Amino acid sequence: MKFRIFGNLDAPDWILKEIEVLSKMSAIKFKLLCSEIVRTLSSGNVDYEKLEKHCAGYTSSDVKAIVAAVTLIIKNSAKYNVKPEVASLELQQLGLPKLHATHIEKTLQTSTNELRVQFKQQTMKLNRIVNTEWRIDFILSSSQLKELNQPQVLLNLHTKTISSKKEPSKTKSFAFGVDQDKFRVFLHELKAARALMKDL
Repeated sequence: MKFRIFGNLDAPDWILKEIEVLSKMSAIKFKLLCSEIVRTLSSGNVDYEKLEKHCAGYTSSDVKAIVAAVTLIIKNSAKYNVKPEVASLELQQLGLPKLHATHIEKTLQTSTNELRVQFKQQTMKLNRIVNTEWRIDFILSSSQLKELNQPQVLLNLHTKTISSKKEPSKTKSFAFGVDQDKFRVFLHELKAARALMKDL
């Protein structure tokens, strides 16, 4: 059976095992665990003491597996933009008690948008080209060849790096020269890439 919370794939076997373990956890501890995991996903700071406190009575390896399972469920629900009530229903189909599934549903109702913004900031971003300068030189000869008679394209790309919490954005320049044939290939590949990006 396919589940939206797993990207329309089957549920991983280890999740099924952990849902069995989660079913035995009290509803209050499960609710607190969900809140702590959302806080961890939003801030990036893991408070291991709180997580172990919410999972009191379980072994260290069980705590890690429980946290991994709940994190995957919440993260995937936000990532795949699954409606909270659908996530709750699917978790009940996997064997999670209704009360626990309701806590996941309420957690997703309040935190999905915040988590999606956070995940968007963590995705890979490429530097932006902010300015392009170009020039065509016609080379008559060089130190190696007496007669060359070939145009050369000189490009200078100014890019702006993506700012992060650690570093502000910077502008960098990349200058290079290519002959006529290489420039034609370069231009063709840029046009092909642009056409692909338009289709996204």
